[in-house]
Amino acid sequence: MPDLTTVAAVKAWLGEIPNGEILEAKPLTGGTGYHAATTTLALTGVLGQGTDFGADPIIQGGAIVSVVIRNPGKLYLKDSPPTLVATDTDVSPGSGATFSLNIAAIDGSKDALLARLVAAASAFFYQRCSRSVLIGPVSVTERRNGHFGQRYIVTIESPVTAVSSVEVDDVAITASNGSRLPGYGFDADGVFLRGSCFAEGFSNVRIVYTAGYTAGSPEAAMIEQAVIELVGTKYRRRSHIDEISRAIGGGGAQTVTFSQRDVPAEVQTVISKFQRPMLFGV
Repeated sequence: MPDLTTVAAVKAWLGEIPNGEILEAKPLTGGTGYHAATTTLALTGVLGQGTDFGADPIIQGGAIVSVVIRNPGKLYLKDSPPTLVATDTDVSPGSGATFSLNIAAIDGSKDALLARLVAAASAFFYQRCSRSVLIGPVSVTERRNGHFGQRYIVTIESPVTAVSSVEVDDVAITASNGSRLPGYGFDADGVFLRGSCFAEGFSNVRIVYTAGYTAGSPEAAMIEQAVIELVGTKYRRRSHIDEISRAIGGGGAQTVTFSQRDVPAEVQTVISKFQRPMLFGV
């Protein structure tokens, strides 16, 4: 199951200062045959980057001698140090120079911790929602029991966005091409048959379909934000594990109390919205 958000998105929401800022680029390997109009530079070894980042190669005699960094911005680092890779789109000889980036304040430990929390929070969200698919499209192959007179099967994953095949007793059912023509059809919640029924049997129905909310949809945005807040909560709780309250003396007493819920209320609201309903006879 894929992660439901990224380290860069969590850092942006937490307001954390990213762990690196580009100072300069140092050539590692060179090459010849570069042309200013067709040479591009791409970053490797980063999880995310500011929208203002840009870099231009300085080419002399067909070779890249240096790199000018425009609007350095901030980087969310994965490796130390990251690199710039040059590519000449006209496939000139020697294309493929690399440059080591001199980065200030590199600290990969925070990214490693957040990456682990993102994976754990995503798995927790899937488990709480009783789903293995949330943001799609994801291909699903499902075996179900047929029941006498049954014409509709609620699929385990939803929303269903396409159906590749439906088989009953190892016999393929063709797709229905009209509202009154025989064959299978589907809606967001399941698959149905027109003009026939699913034959009774154990695991005799095989359905191959794709499911999941489209990336960038309002539903996907709600899910990702809930996971971001779950990761942020677990990250910030490190400083007060098991602490229920705190009294601060001095001119006046101040008591700090932290929530003891396993998930924030706003995250639970999203979980409840996308939690899979109980299915019987699967």
